[in-house]
Amino acid sequence: MSIQTVDIKTYSQNLQVNPEMKQQYGEIFTPFSLIEKMFSLFNDELFSDPNKKWLDAGAGTGFFSMFLYHKLNTGLEKKFPNAIKRHNHIIQNMIYMVEIRHENITKLQTLFGEDANIYHQDFLSDFKLPPLDYIIGNPPYNFNGIKKVPTNKLKKKTQDGRTIWIDFIKKSISLLKQNGHLLFIIPSIWMKPDREKTYHYLTQFKIHKLCCLTNTETNKYFNKEAQTPTCYFTLEKKPTDHSIALYDNQKQMYVNYAFKEGDAIPLFASSIINKLQSFVKKAGNIKVIKTNMPSKKSLFSTSPSKTHPYKNIKTCILDKLRPKLVVNYSNIRQVYSGQTKLVLAHKMYGFPYLDEEGDFGISNRDNYIVVERNIKELREIKDFLSTKTALYLFESARYRMKYLEKYAFEFIPDITQLDDFPKDINDSSIAKYFGFDELDIKNIQAYHKKPYECNQ
Repeated sequence: MSIQTVDIKTYSQNLQVNPEMKQQYGEIFTPFSLIEKMFSLFNDELFSDPNKKWLDAGAGTGFFSMFLYHKLNTGLEKKFPNAIKRHNHIIQNMIYMVEIRHENITKLQTLFGEDANIYHQDFLSDFKLPPLDYIIGNPPYNFNGIKKVPTNKLKKKTQDGRTIWIDFIKKSISLLKQNGHLLFIIPSIWMKPDREKTYHYLTQFKIHKLCCLTNTETNKYFNKEAQTPTCYFTLEKKPTDHSIALYDNQKQMYVNYAFKEGDAIPLFASSIINKLQSFVKKAGNIKVIKTNMPSKKSLFSTSPSKTHPYKNIKTCILDKLRPKLVVNYSNIRQVYSGQTKLVLAHKMYGFPYLDEEGDFGISNRDNYIVVERNIKELREIKDFLSTKTALYLFESARYRMKYLEKYAFEFIPDITQLDDFPKDINDSSIAKYFGFDELDIKNIQAYHKKPYECNQ
């Protein structure tokens, strides 16, 4: 089969993943439906320029290059009316592919022909390529083993493979001309500051458009072969202007989002978060402390005794619609015992619990605590964090599967420091105060349909 005879609309993609190749090379295949969405981030006139060079990094069996070929073949019809000359120009002068697996190289050569610029190489190795205007693709996320995710109960963390999508990004940007463009889909975890400094690396460049997919959406596109939140974006190799057009899936539109260096970038609800930013700037955000594991000297029991007299919050679970604290008892006092505090112990939704008397210590990691506030302020914050609005805002920072992240609180104003904030705190009064429009209100109410019984 030749690329000249392929009709993208009717072509049957083989998206079946070989578990061994996924394990060794991180190989999964991208459906045309997603590739089309990714390419929509580009203006169509780009495909009418015959002088640009495009690279498919980690080409696999060629799905990105196939889609690109047909975009170029359409875009260059006026400049190259002769179909054969147009084909030859695209194949010989415009599209470049790099692929590590021999089996895929054979498929690429069959599809694109012997004159195609196909490199049988490890993309991360040293080899010569011409200066590139555009690099596209879905880089492998891991190499020599799949990374452990919370839903994988059979795999040990010590069996993790090496993360290489970051290396692919850095290599790709190094290959681009100045003002060249990158179009990739990668895990969304980089959108918060991280130890590997991937956030700082990427945000030094101009990111034009960015669209996020939840772990559920990602899993659907990749036939359950990918389990992490992802994002696709266009990046230009030039200094950032600290503004990104974020796609707001709820409003079905791009929203210009301004950020400072070190600010997390929301995955969700960018339109509403934009409306909150002036209030965050004025009053600051709600400050929370994320707890760590207890001391190794701590011993725990599920029931109180003379040897385990100290009561602690371990976590929070849902009993149907009612949040229920999971309590244990320790031989020594745990952190925050004796302190008035607000505790968000549910790992997805928080569900604030007001410990007015300081009855509980905290005996587990990844609980969020608000302390050193007077009781009036804690009650106000609790009321706010018990609303559907708060649950909606928590979705903005689902960088790791469905976990509640501390970065979500960076998007939420400290309402106790805002003038004339309503005393009766509910979704309606919050929407009125912050100027949410009818669609904002509708989206907030519709997103979490279950009426959780948050108030203790």
